[in-house]
Amino acid sequence: MELKSTHVGQRFAQHPYNRVCLLNAGVEVSGEKHQYLIPFNQLVDIRCKRGIVWGELECELPSNQVVRLHGTEWNEIQHFFHYLIDIWKKWSQEMSSICSDILSEQVQEIEKYLIQDSWFTHAQLIQLQNQINSRLNALPMPLARLNEFTSCRQNYAVCQHWLHLSHQALCDINQYWVARLFKQYSEFF
Repeated sequence: MELKSTHVGQRFAQHPYNRVCLLNAGVEVSGEKHQYLIPFNQLVDIRCKRGIVWGELECELPSNQVVRLHGTEWNEIQHFFHYLIDIWKKWSQEMSSICSDILSEQVQEIEKYLIQDSWFTHAQLIQLQNQINSRLNALPMPLARLNEFTSCRQNYAVCQHWLHLSHQALCDINQYWVARLFKQYSEFF
């Protein structure tokens, strides 16, 4: 499916993009001199706005970057927008399931550190944070969208907590381990 700016819209909008084409897993926005491929895994949001004369399609990317298509007929842009949103949401649901599985596995790894029967070192924390970052970077969806999905929200929050764990929190974890040891071996102490 494809959406083009009107000839008059192209001339008045004076914008580098005048055509958007729906691909299997993304959109291609192009103009006479410019072409931009936006995979679904980089889309943060898609908006449709009505101007005074024409419509505008906005594709938001990470870091608040926005790619716009101006000068299109309002009815055509609405039809394209709704079709694109439906496909993007279906894709997002499939990817959120994958993200949920990956995040769940990561939280299980985190829990292993919490129940380990030893001192939790700073080196182990760095190793865990590197593992979390690696898994988050491998997710098939922008991190900014993970809170949209209930299946991802809680585990993503746990991962974020551990990425920003303070030195004091690390000390508290180790104090809790020492307290467990005292309780477990109270007859020796």
